[in-house]
Amino acid sequence: MWDYRVIVHEKMFYIHEVYYNDKGDITAISENPMYPCGESLDELKGDMGYFLRAFDRPVLKKEEIRFVPMDRTGNNISCGNTKGAEKTHTRKRR
Repeated sequence: MWDYRVIVHEKMFYIHEVYYNDKGDITAISENPMYPCGESLDELKGDMGYFLRAFDRPVLKKEEIRFVPMDRTGNNISCGNTKGAEKTHTRKRR
């Protein structure tokens, strides 16, 4: 599972995708900050809704994030990694 979260890098705040295992532990984050997009105005509005939810969760400090290994059962996103935790994940936008 994943969601958008606000992550502070030094003094700047950004929104990243954050990936979790079934226990809710962080397994990966997007390599770069994300931005809202859509193939239609309605899709863009929907994406913005997901971004706004990030403000309802605690802000994460990038240097304090502790990643846990991803399981190998397929119950969480592997990000192409089968050897353990991946610290960052690159997702191509539409």
